[in-house]
Amino acid sequence: MKKLLFALSCVLIIAMTTGCFGNSPVDSDMTDSSASSENTSDIKISYFRADWPHYDSVQTLVSASDNVFEGKLTNIYFDIVDLKTGYSASKNSEASDLYLYTVYEIDVNTSYKGVNADKICIKVIGGIAGYKEMEQYAKMNEYDLYKDEVGLLVLEQVEPLTLGETYLFLTCGPSGPYHNIVSDTQFAYNVSGADQTSPFTFNEIKFYVIGTDVEKTHNSSAI
Repeated sequence: MKKLLFALSCVLIIAMTTGCFGNSPVDSDMTDSSASSENTSDIKISYFRADWPHYDSVQTLVSASDNVFEGKLTNIYFDIVDLKTGYSASKNSEASDLYLYTVYEIDVNTSYKGVNADKICIKVIGGIAGYKEMEQYAKMNEYDLYKDEVGLLVLEQVEPLTLGETYLFLTCGPSGPYHNIVSDTQFAYNVSGADQTSPFTFNEIKFYVIGTDVEKTHNSSAI
């Protein structure tokens, strides 16, 4: 029963934090695993799954995205986000509204659609197994969110991105200071073609956006 309730809550969490209309996950499940990092063996990992839309054409994927941009991943960090505000947790936040997110910080080279900014941060619900787990633990523990029976929450189907690599990103929002992913496996495309889980390639999407009259970039005052 605990797993069922947690799985249902994951659906609500991601649905509330999705930036694009109609791309909220519709189902979720959770499995447990032990962390494999030798210096973080006491930290438990709980994986959960959620169903985002998976787009069957470049056109529908680009249309579903508010923003399409190319940039270098310069930092990966973790934040506790207040779902009511979309911003980092504060002393006024309610514990029931707080969740751990992975944040990818991007130095933008080119904006093809949507927000035109030098730096963009993308949030993905959950943490990353085997990467700075103590940092994630500390973030959760700061707000008394870490529970021994659950541990760190990791979205199973999202492959972590690689620091220093350049990607083409497709996002929604921003909501608060962060962009949201448009889909779990279709939001980041390595320019080298590595780590590809989507049926589309970096070049297919880039050439479609360049050759199509998509929304022009605009300046944004969002934080």
